[in-house]
Amino acid sequence: MMQRRIWVSILHMDLISSLQVGLPRMIREGSYDTRSPKNILDTDFDENTKVLPPERPYSESTTIGYSNSKHRITTVFGQIVDQTNSTFPIPYSEVITKEMLLLQMC
Repeated sequence: MMQRRIWVSILHMDLISSLQVGLPRMIREGSYDTRSPKNILDTDFDENTKVLPPERPYSESTTIGYSNSKHRITTVFGQIVDQTNSTFPIPYSEVITKEMLLLQMC
């Protein structure tokens, strides 16, 4: 569980630092198989937990909730950045698809 949280932080740092220096990001989607962290409280698990409890709804406030929301938005933002850095023309339908993904998160 904690590894997933750390991995999300690494993904965020990779995207933001690459934007600051004007280069493509180093870690692209599809080059890793780590799932997003579950929306659970820190008190729901400890070092002796063998099976994680069920995930709480995103509407419920948890300590990891902000990071999870930021990760969902950053994932789409990373896809948009990849498209803008592409040397191939992007079909307008893909632009609309990314816009719809962002609107669904609001």
